[in-house]
Amino acid sequence: IGPGDNAGGASVLQHAKQHTLRAGSSSYQPRRLLVSRAMIESELDLEADELRCLEDQTSVTPSSGSDPRHLQDLSSNLPRYTDPVLALRILVESLAKMGRLDDVERCLLENIEREIRRVAEREQARTYARIERRRGRLNKKNKRTSVAGTGEGSGMGGGASEHDDNTLREFRVHLSNLLSAFASVIARLSHLAQIVRYRICSDPSIATPSYRVKESALHSVLATADKLMQREIKGFLKACVDDSESA
Repeated sequence: IGPGDNAGGASVLQHAKQHTLRAGSSSYQPRRLLVSRAMIESELDLEADELRCLEDQTSVTPSSGSDPRHLQDLSSNLPRYTDPVLALRILVESLAKMGRLDDVERCLLENIEREIRRVAEREQARTYARIERRRGRLNKKNKRTSVAGTGEGSGMGGGASEHDDNTLREFRVHLSNLLSAFASVIARLSHLAQIVRYRICSDPSIATPSYRVKESALHSVLATADKLMQREIKGFLKACVDDSESA
């Protein structure tokens, strides 16, 4: 292959490259936006509502804070979200604009024990209500059985067996619901920790002296929540074991 052949090959490649660029530019079409304008405007409205709510809570005085009507007005002005992750993201962004991201860990640690106890109490109340409904149905069934003239011995044996089955079933349902509720709490806290870490790491201008290591922000909150949940679960299991032993 001579020098002329190399020159010719180079010119052919250059001509093909130019032709490709012209073809690509002529067929280029702008891509459609992935996020609609209505969605962006909706997020901006939610962020404005969140900022307004946070500012109202910050400006609460001791006298107004004890007024039930004032607390009701604050709760009625809370923004309504359909996506929990979006709610956390807007909350973190609002706190960043207010310069209060440094207070997130402290506020969570002050309230996490009470909130987890409330989750356990709510599941306990649901279990009690479910047991009462089941007990009412069993009482009606036993009355119909007695009226129909069922044998007394077989009825007592069947009732005891059915009661044991119901007790075991309620234990399993309550434990499953309790674990599911705690899993939801851990998931929300994990999402919040990830969003906070990304926000403070992506913007060096945010002052967060409480977080010595920004990449592990809110780690103490997650560890405390896990410890409290384990204590609640162990307490429930211990109470069940003690009750079965005493019976």
